[in-house]
Amino acid sequence: MEKSKILLVLSACFLGIGGVLLAFWGAEGKLKAVLCAPASKAAQVRALTRMVWREQLENFSPEEHRTKQEEQQSFTLPILMFHYIQDIPATTKDQLGYRLSYAPQKLDKLLDFFEEHAITPLTFRDLKAIVEGRQTPPKRAVILSFDDGHLDHYTNAFPVLRKHHAKAVFFVIAGKPDQDPRFATRDQIRELASAGFEIGSHSVSHSNLASLGSKRLREEVFESKARIEKEIGLPVLSFCYPAGRYDARVLKLVKEGYLFARTTQPGTFLQMKRRYQLPTVRVSPTLQPEQLKRYRNLD
Repeated sequence: MEKSKILLVLSACFLGIGGVLLAFWGAEGKLKAVLCAPASKAAQVRALTRMVWREQLENFSPEEHRTKQEEQQSFTLPILMFHYIQDIPATTKDQLGYRLSYAPQKLDKLLDFFEEHAITPLTFRDLKAIVEGRQTPPKRAVILSFDDGHLDHYTNAFPVLRKHHAKAVFFVIAGKPDQDPRFATRDQIRELASAGFEIGSHSVSHSNLASLGSKRLREEVFESKARIEKEIGLPVLSFCYPAGRYDARVLKLVKEGYLFARTTQPGTFLQMKRRYQLPTVRVSPTLQPEQLKRYRNLD
């Protein structure tokens, strides 16, 4: 077990007193500590967890310091792609909205299925830890990814995920919070991050990145990351290409700022050497949990 994990447990043992000294080992091997003011147990645990995450992630280098062994790793790991978490009737005139939807009650049943079959939802933070040998990969696993940062991700998906203690990744369009009522607010995004969910970037405006000039492209890739990191106080290490569109220029910039990037290309085989072109499994409104058994690591 890592020193940071050991100290996380030890610190938790002291919760309940008037204040608590939160401590962990930094990446450079030095003991770090922060004296917290009196707070609830849950708030103190979240504070320590965020410190550990920040220490492990803030200095990551996307392209440098990847060992040959890490680059050669590969996984069969379905990344499920969700959009709207709404119960939209099949007879609606908005057929695009219907095809991009998945009902909250179906998500609930899907997570029941995962629990019954010992399928563990992971995040890209977990994948990084697995690749680096800091975390043991589960026998069966998925990544649940929610695109765009819609309001229903907070109102509908969040309660279901929390009920099942399931991890997930929310790819947020950084220019939408507090600007468009159809999307989660900045406060809601911060709450998702504080609850342990990973927040990834889905650009600033969801434009076709391959069609943009150099200046605007850099803003979409890097400004989105900066805005989200400022809001949640944690590094953003995953990116999702808007509508799956990218070219060599986009790929080059994403490699400069992120560790993983998800496409819309179908597939479940993840290779670290192609971690900026990760495939996905599109979730349709009619998906039944049993259908996922066709994927090798979920059978």
